[in-house]
Amino acid sequence: GWSPMQTSDDRPTSPVTDTDYTADMKLMLENSRRFYAALYWKRRIHIGCQDMLVAAIPPSARFGAANVAMLGAAMTHADIVAAIKDQNTGRSCDPHGIVSEVYRSCPDAWARLMVMVFAACFRLGHVSELMSTGYIVLIHKKSDIRDLANWRPITKVPRSLSIMESVLKLRLFPLMGLV
Repeated sequence: GWSPMQTSDDRPTSPVTDTDYTADMKLMLENSRRFYAALYWKRRIHIGCQDMLVAAIPPSARFGAANVAMLGAAMTHADIVAAIKDQNTGRSCDPHGIVSEVYRSCPDAWARLMVMVFAACFRLGHVSELMSTGYIVLIHKKSDIRDLANWRPITKVPRSLSIMESVLKLRLFPLMGLV
C-alpha cells in the first residue's frame, strides 16, 4: 500500500475507491495527530532559555517581594470557589469526561477537596501526571478535510488543572497594571 513517506509518483494509479479514500484519510489524520503531538510535546520547554528570558526582564518591570509572595501563596477555599465560577460553561468535557457545570453546581464542596489536592501539589512542587496530561484534538475549520491548513489543534486539559490556572490568573490580573 501507499504510505505518506512515499512521493506522489509512487502512489498507485488505479481508480480510487471509498476504501482507499478512507485509508488515506486515516493516514492523514494519524500523521496530523503525530505532527501536533510532537509540536506541543510537554517537554519542549528549554529551561535554560526560559531562565535567560526571565533574567532579561528589567528590575523596574519585576514584581515586588510582597506580590511574588501573594502569587505563590497556598490556594484558599475562596480562591478556588472564585476560579470555579470563572470557568466557561457550555464547552466540551475534559479528558476525564467532566464539564465545568459539574464544578459550578456545587463550588463549595469541590473547593474543600481541591484545597487539599492543590496544597499537596504545592508541597510536592508539581501536579500529578493525571492533572497535567492533556489530549490534542484536531478541529476542522473549513473546506477540504484533506488539507492540514484547514484544521486547528486544541488541547483538552483536565478541569482541575484549568481551575488551578484560573486561581493564578485571578491573582495575576490585578497586578498587571503594576508592570
